[in-house]
Amino acid sequence: MSPEDKNFVIGKMYYIIVNELQASQNATHSIMLMQNRSIIRLADGMPTQVRFQGVKDVSKLMLFTIPDGSYTFTVNVKTKTEGFYPRLYVKYYPDIESKWRDLEFPPGGEPNYFICKNWDYKMGVMNYEERFDDIKGGKAGLALNLLESSTVRDNIDNAEVIITVSASPVLKMIEGQTYIGTLAHNSNYKIY
Repeated sequence: MSPEDKNFVIGKMYYIIVNELQASQNATHSIMLMQNRSIIRLADGMPTQVRFQGVKDVSKLMLFTIPDGSYTFTVNVKTKTEGFYPRLYVKYYPDIESKWRDLEFPPGGEPNYFICKNWDYKMGVMNYEERFDDIKGGKAGLALNLLESSTVRDNIDNAEVIITVSASPVLKMIEGQTYIGTLAHNSNYKIY
């Protein structure tokens, strides 16, 4: 079956029935099911709507490419569904572009990732921030996974969050120097 097959409907449950050929014959069967993983590419400063379709849809995989230089990376997740608070797993890869097809998204693979679960339940938001210095090569990026496999979700059929990712350049300011620029995003700037 393929998604183009008119007899195949995505999201519908199918049963496979195996009938015995002859009572005296033993039959060996194997079934291989494959699902191409869907990866959402996040753009700097662009809010992205992420929908979890039903209680069995527990994970959303995302990529964010980090530009060369020193940056503070900020993720803001806002739930649109009351009672739905997924965890955010973030893993840095120095060369994400050449590996993205075979990428291990957290929490899979080696345990060198960050888990964010610090929801402000009254506001329905979660924030994560990390700084990266001297990124070079133009291939670095972050693999992100919004994961919610809680049994509490039984009564939440379609859950939705809005995720916004931004990379703000880190600039070392020199005394007596004047800096002129434009704020690229009205919610992402800091002066220390």
